[in-house]
This record gives sequence, structure tokens and C-alpha cells, in this order.
Amino acid sequence: MNLQKHWRIAILTVLAIGPGLMINSALIPSQRLVQDSFHLGNNAMFSPAIIGIIAFTLFIPLGPLLRHRLGVRATYSISMILFIIGSLSAAFSVDDQWMSVGRFLQGIGMGVMLMIMVPMLLLSFPIEKRNLSLSVLIGGFFGSVIAGLLIGNVAIIYHHWRWIFYLGSGLALAGFIMNHIFLRNEHHTESKHLNWDILGISLILICSVISLATLNHLEQWFGSPGNLWVVIGGALLTLILFIIAQRKINHPVISFKLIMHPKPVLGILMAVSSNVVMALSLPAVQGLLHIVSSKQLLSLLPCMFIGVVLSAIICTLLYDKLGPGLLGLIGSVAIALVLIQWFYLNDSYSLVIMACNLILLSSGLGITIGAGLTGAALGGPLPELVSRMTAVQFIRFLANIIVILLVGWYLNFDYSHKLKDVVQSGRIGDDQKQQSLSLLMTYHDLFFIAFIAAAVLACLSIGLHLTGKGHKLAHKPHHEHELAK
Repeated sequence: MNLQKHWRIAILTVLAIGPGLMINSALIPSQRLVQDSFHLGNNAMFSPAIIGIIAFTLFIPLGPLLRHRLGVRATYSISMILFIIGSLSAAFSVDDQWMSVGRFLQGIGMGVMLMIMVPMLLLSFPIEKRNLSLSVLIGGFFGSVIAGLLIGNVAIIYHHWRWIFYLGSGLALAGFIMNHIFLRNEHHTESKHLNWDILGISLILICSVISLATLNHLEQWFGSPGNLWVVIGGALLTLILFIIAQRKINHPVISFKLIMHPKPVLGILMAVSSNVVMALSLPAVQGLLHIVSSKQLLSLLPCMFIGVVLSAIICTLLYDKLGPGLLGLIGSVAIALVLIQWFYLNDSYSLVIMACNLILLSSGLGITIGAGLTGAALGGPLPELVSRMTAVQFIRFLANIIVILLVGWYLNFDYSHKLKDVVQSGRIGDDQKQQSLSLLMTYHDLFFIAFIAAAVLACLSIGLHLTGKGHKLAHKPHHEHELAK
């Protein structure tokens, strides 16, 4: 094919990671629909949604190792096969435990490919055009998350969810086929030159098995009230074990010491804060729109794709000129402007203003996530780029698991207390109106907490700006040392 190499790698990158991000995002709004089909209680923790993200996080560090051992083409093929098998297993599942196994396989396939394809994408672009890789990463990855929100809400309206996994397996199959057309295994190197971190790899495999077994038996072992804290405690314990295990190893599978500097730390915190804002604000605005009209929700959510495109363009054009700090500040201000308006949001709103706010919110989120992660990845010596990116992504997604669980817990906790207060006040006699008012009050609380997170995000952006712009993505060839492969 006549397609340039960097665009071929861009397509493969999006097809390797995008379907998994899309399904993870789609399961958030459609969780109750899936739970009902398995006859689970709505208050129970939905293990399949979490186990996929956990498997994805744990297998991120293994990608670079498998790339050197098997080569890119073979690793890509195996990962896509695992993802397809996992997707079909989830689609045909008859209970949540079978679905968890499918989600576990999905997570493995996606996690292994993340730190293979992202460095390949960066290296595939000519050095003077390397900033274009940001447009692919933001547009492809963040766009997949927004696409997941859209199809998850479509699933709710039409009361069918299994097609989400058929779609994911179809996209992975497309990646599998294109892999054999586009790739020639050009990044394969001999494994004998590598130092294998046996302890770290063993810890990843042990934590994976324990996570799958524990999440499938949470109700029997711990009971519903303890589920949340068991998983959060397990995530924190996993991080602590990895830090302890990697301290005295010369070539650890996750090099935490590479990110123990101001720029990577601030970049990670920016990305995590952006995830907090997204986890709080998007479910709240979706829920509020559902109260009014599901059809209006479907007509408004596509506006967020405009924001994805804008954020990709802004980061691509301005990252090298402004640096990650100023870009993050611009994004956080955009987010805060939207959340201030949503403090007063109710069931009567202007569709035009809501569409503009969704565009502005998605633009701000895309800018802050892109600036934070790129700033963290480039916040040190370039020869250590891949190892630093691996540690950054591992911590980011591990933190994301905790954020998702806490937001879900707070949403249920706050709603139950608001509903109790409304019922006791006796102001509204109709049950449906009581529930709607309680939900509206809960969503306003979520918007307020999201605004605080946006303020923290702005402070982190200022701090990152004070550390300097850091390395640039695009340079003239004679002014830049090539990124380490």
C-alpha cells in the first residue's frame, strides 16, 4: 500500500488499544443493563467492568519484553487473538464470572500492546513532524472513550448490550488483518541482550491470578459492603509490592525511580486529576440528560467528538510552543467554566448551550490528559523514554481503578441519603419525582467535587509550567537526538 509508514502504525495503534478503551467506557453507563441480564443486584460491584481494567494495568509492563522476545508482528497477532476470544466470551457469557474471564483476556491483549505501539508510533513519525503523534493518541484513544460512552447509552435505550463486544471483536479482527499487511517485524531484537526481571514478571502473573479469583468471589468471601475496600486495598497493596520488589533490581520491569522527579510526578497527577473530573462530571451530565430525554442525550453526546478533534489539534500545534504546563492550565480553565455553569443545571436547559459545554468539556479533558501524560513521558532523559512511559501508564491506570470505584460508591451513597432526606421532608409525594429530585441534587454534588478537582488540576499545571517546557516533540533533525528505541 502507498500509505506512509507512520500512518500505517497510527492505524494499528488505534486498532490495538481503541476497542478496549471503548468497551471499558461503554460498560460504565450500561452496567445496570448487564447486571439485570445476569440477575445481579444493582448495588453489587460489577466485577467484569473492573477486572478488564486491572488486567490491562498489570500487563502494561510486559509489552516491551514480549516485543523483544517475539517481535512486534507476532506479539500484535497474539494480543489481538486474545482480545477477540475475550470479547466473544463476554458476548456469549451466561453469568458475570464467565464474562470476567472474557474481560480478563481483553485486558491482557490491550495491556501488552500499549507500550509497544505508543513508542512505535512516536518513532515512526519523521522527527520534524513528531508532534502529529499527539493528534493520533488523543484523537484515537480519547475518541475511543467518548465513542464508548455513546454506544453504552445506545445499549441502554435499545436494551441490548452484547453487540458492544461483537463490535470490539470486529475492530480487533481488523487490526489482526492489517497487522499482517502493514508490519514486517522491523523492531525485533535478540532477547539474549535483555535482562529479565523474573521477580517483577512473577509478581504480575501472581497479582493477575489473585485479582481474577478474588473479584469473581467477592460476594462469597467479603460480602457486598466490603467489596469496594477490598479492591481498593488490593490496588494499593499491588503498588506497594511492586515498589518494594523493584527497588534493588538493576533492570526492573517497572522503573519507578525514573518518575520520581517533579515533571513526571506532576504530569501523572494532572492525568489522574483529569480522570477524576471525567469520572465525576460525565456520569452526572449523562444521568441528568437521561432524566429529561434519552433521545436528547444521544443527540448531544456526539458533540463531544468535536471537542476531541479540537483538543487533538490544539495539543499538536501548541505543545512544543507552550509546553505541557500552560496547555494543562488552558484545559483546566475550560473544564472549570463548564462545571461552574453546571452547578445550576436542572431539567430545563438550552440544547445549544449544553452542546457547547460538552464540546468545551471534552476539549479541556483531552488537552489536560494529553499534556499531562506527554509532559510526564518526556520529563527526563530521552534514552529512558519507554521505561518512564511504562511506569507512568501503570500508575495512571492503577489510580484510575481507585477513582472509578470511589466515584461509583459516592454516587450510590450520596443518592441514598438525598432520597431519604427528600422522603422525610414530605415536600413531594410522587415517588418518581422524589427520585428525580434526589438524583439532581446528587449530580450537583458531583459537579462541585469535579470543580474542586479542576482547580487542583490548574494548580498542578502551574507547577508543571514552573519546571520548564521540557523536551520538544518535533525538531529539525540536526537539533535532536533520536528517541531511544
